[in-house]
Amino acid sequence: MGSLKFSARITSDSERDSGRILEIGALSQSYVDLDNPAYLHFSYVQAIGAALDTWDVPGRPFRALHLGAGGLTLPRYLAHRRPGSSSLVAEIDPSVLRAAREELGFRDDTEVGNGIRVQLGDARQITAQQDTASYDLVIGDTFDAGFVPLHMITREFLSEVTRVLTHRGCYILNIIDQPPLDFFRSALATTLDTFDHTAVAARRSCLAGNRGNFVILAASVPLPIGELSVQLDHCSPPLDLAGDWAQLVELADSAPVLTDEFVSGLA
Repeated sequence: MGSLKFSARITSDSERDSGRILEIGALSQSYVDLDNPAYLHFSYVQAIGAALDTWDVPGRPFRALHLGAGGLTLPRYLAHRRPGSSSLVAEIDPSVLRAAREELGFRDDTEVGNGIRVQLGDARQITAQQDTASYDLVIGDTFDAGFVPLHMITREFLSEVTRVLTHRGCYILNIIDQPPLDFFRSALATTLDTFDHTAVAARRSCLAGNRGNFVILAASVPLPIGELSVQLDHCSPPLDLAGDWAQLVELADSAPVLTDEFVSGLA
């Protein structure tokens, strides 16, 4: 997660001694348990964790590109759950990385051999620098003032994502939106336009049109809908999974597919 407009700060969880919360501006952006990398606090992060656990062969190491660092919660989770995995983390905000190192206990591969590398810079530019078919996972969790930067959800950017993914690779995108959900709907429409298989994990109230997090999952091969649905039932609170094509088209609600040219006119 990245923003150049706010400095990152860390607060403690009064109900969990080892819990730390990364805040950027007025938003709680990330949660880290200093003692337990398998602990995922926010429901949307639990949804991404469920996707990491159910995708492909259980326990197989993944090569992952994380767009946005936050507290490095997911790279550490992946290293713990799938030993031998490698992660490249793109983060634009130096204060986020500084907070992760100084207060969230983060150490990279050169220090502890955890397979995690961090590169400072714009996530789209860093994605463009990667080799073709070099990642099993691309996880988009970038934010600027509470919203995903527009250049990170266009058709042209998703074309880059599909280029760096292996044939069996999975793209995961976290979005926050509020009614009338125009931003989410356009991001979903663009994803449907790009990938053969797509699903959305969210609270039932969010799928009904309310504010919240939407986790979009996409791939060129079928998603593990059944296994993932079971995992999402155990999230706190439980999350629904929209994976039927007709339901997804209805959620997109004829929203425009986003292109670089289109979003440049909105900036």
